[in-house]
Amino acid sequence: MDELTNTENKIAYSRQLFNTVVVIGLIWISIYNGLVKARMHTQEAWSQIDVQLKRRNDLIPNLLETVKGYAKFEQGTLEKVVSLRKEPSTPNA
Repeated sequence: MDELTNTENKIAYSRQLFNTVVVIGLIWISIYNGLVKARMHTQEAWSQIDVQLKRRNDLIPNLLETVKGYAKFEQGTLEKVVSLRKEPSTPNA
């Protein structure tokens, strides 16, 4: 009878040990998957930042060309205004 109880205790201990190892393994897998997911989100966020920086860098030359074109227009307008101010004004009446 004592031998049977000893065997049952060993079986119960083995089951508890197995269950503990399985639970620890599942917790470890869950934590690992969470870390991998966080790393993927971080990489995706940095990738989006890189895309926006590249887009901004590509827009700068277009902006410069637009400003140069507008500056030429403004220069012409300013020259016309200055030349009109230099002319003597004649009263209409």
